[in-house]
Amino acid sequence: MKKTILSLVVLFCTVTSVNAQQLLKGDMNDDGDLTIGDVTALVEMIKNGERVHIDLNMGLTEADNTTLYGTWETSDHESIVIFEETGAVYNNKKYSYQYYPNLQKLVLSDTESGLTKVMLFVDKKSDTQISIFDNKIADFVLYDLSPEVVKVESVTLSQTSLELTVDDTETIVATVLPENAHQKVNWSSSDETIATVDEEGMVTAIAVGATTIICSATDGSGVFATCEVTIMPNATLVTDITLSQTSLELFIGKKSRIEATVLPEDADNTEVIWSSSDESVATVEAGMVKGVKAGTVTIICTAKDMSGVSATCEVYVDHEYVDLGLESGTLWATCNLGAEDPADIGDYFAWGEIEPKSMYDWSTYLRHSNGTNTSITKYCFDVTVWAGEGEPDKIRTLKSEDDAATQLWGEDWSMPTQTQVSELMGCPNTKFVTRQYNGKAIKGLEINRIFGLPSIFLPISGYLSGDTANIIDETFYWSKTNASESLTARALKIYTPVDREDYYLMRVVDQDRCYGITIRPVHRKK
Repeated sequence: MKKTILSLVVLFCTVTSVNAQQLLKGDMNDDGDLTIGDVTALVEMIKNGERVHIDLNMGLTEADNTTLYGTWETSDHESIVIFEETGAVYNNKKYSYQYYPNLQKLVLSDTESGLTKVMLFVDKKSDTQISIFDNKIADFVLYDLSPEVVKVESVTLSQTSLELTVDDTETIVATVLPENAHQKVNWSSSDETIATVDEEGMVTAIAVGATTIICSATDGSGVFATCEVTIMPNATLVTDITLSQTSLELFIGKKSRIEATVLPEDADNTEVIWSSSDESVATVEAGMVKGVKAGTVTIICTAKDMSGVSATCEVYVDHEYVDLGLESGTLWATCNLGAEDPADIGDYFAWGEIEPKSMYDWSTYLRHSNGTNTSITKYCFDVTVWAGEGEPDKIRTLKSEDDAATQLWGEDWSMPTQTQVSELMGCPNTKFVTRQYNGKAIKGLEINRIFGLPSIFLPISGYLSGDTANIIDETFYWSKTNASESLTARALKIYTPVDREDYYLMRVVDQDRCYGITIRPVHRKK
C-alpha cells in the first residue's frame, strides 16, 4: 500500500513565494473551465501519489486564506479512498476532498451542504479541466513540492550471463542503489525472437541464439545493467573434442592438417568451427593449418552446436631448415635472411649490423665504428684502429645483440661460425645449378652431403660496395667470426674460375666489415 500527502492551498492572489518548481499554469475560459494542454506531469504525479501543491486564486479576501491537508491510501484495486484527515475550513465552512485513482479525479466538497466546490479531473485521453461552480476562479499555478529526488547510482543484476535451453525460464534479480532512490526498473531484451523478459525480470527462452537482457533505471539517471543470455537447443550436445595433435611445428608457407574427433558420435550436430588466434602467424581452414610468419599461435576447434566445447593446438611457426646429415648436427636454413624463396637473394648486411641499408661503406658503418676504418668501437684486436674505451675488446664472435639472424628470426637462429662454414664446404655432393625465381634464372650452389637427404641452395648474390651490387659469378656469405686484423670478418666465398662455368671453388676469406653481404642462418640445436 502506498501513502502520500496532497496539499491544496486557496489564496487571494497567485502565490509567488512558494519554493518549488512550477509545473503547469492555466487561465479560465468563458465557461468557467480551465484547460491545460500538457498534462503528462500532473497525470504522473496524481497516478503515483506524489506530493502536490495547487494555488487557486478564487477572488477571496486575505482572511479567507485556507490550507487543506489530507492523506489518502488506496486499496489493491485503487478504487477506495480512505482519509486520515477528512477536511478543512474555507469561507468558514468545512470542506472535504476525495481522490479517486480509478477515475483520476480530485473533488473538494462542502461538508455541511454537500455542494461540490472544486473538482480537478484528469483524463489521459483529453486535456485537464478544473471546474469551479461559482465561477470565481481567475487563474491557477501548479507546483511540485515533492521531496528532493535521489538519483539511481547503480543497478546490479544477480547474473551477468545466463545459459538456457529453449522453453526454459529463469528470473534475474535487480538491486538498485542507493536504497532510497526510485526502485522501479524497466526490463527489455535486445532480441525478443531469442528470449523475452517480463516486468519482474523473468527470462523466457524462445529460440536458439544469443541476446542481451537490459535492466534500466526509470528515474532518468540513465543507469542500466545487462545480462548476456545464450539459448541452447533441446538436443544431444557435443561433450568432447579431441585433436590429432595438441602441438605442432610448422615452417613458413608449409601446411599440416589437424584432425578432430567429436563425441558423442550421436550428437545432433558434430560440425566444428576452426579458428586461429593470430592469422598473421598461421591460418586454418577445415583443419588445414598454414604457416604465415615466425611465431606462436593457437588453433582452436569449437563445436558448432553452441555447447561451448572446444579443443586447442599450439602451433610454432618457424623459418624452414634442413638436416644435411653433418657431423656437428648443424641445421641450415633453406633461405637467405630476408628471402622468401631458396632462390631469392634476400637482404644484404654489413658485418655486425642487424638491418639492411642502401649504402655500404665505412662512412655508414656506424654500429661498430665512428664512420671510418680507423675508429672501430667493437670487435677489435688492433690498437691502431681502436676508438672505444680502454684497450681493444678482442671479441672474436658476434654477440646475440649484433647477430642479424638472431635479431630478425629469433633466439633459435644465428649466423654460422667459421667452423660451421668450413664444415659446409666439405659436403661432397655439391654442384652448380640454375633455378627459376620470379621469372628469372638464378645460378647457385646446391649443397648435399648424403644422397637421399635434403640439400640447400645458395644463390649467387655477389656483395654491395657503396650503393652498387657487384653480382658476378661469385658470392659471399657472412660468418659470425671476426678476423684478427679487425677491419675484416670471415666469409664464405663461392666462385668459378675463369672459363670454367661448370666448376666451382669455395673458401673462407676475409672481407671488409662495411660491405653488404648475404647471410644464410643456422638453427640452434634443441
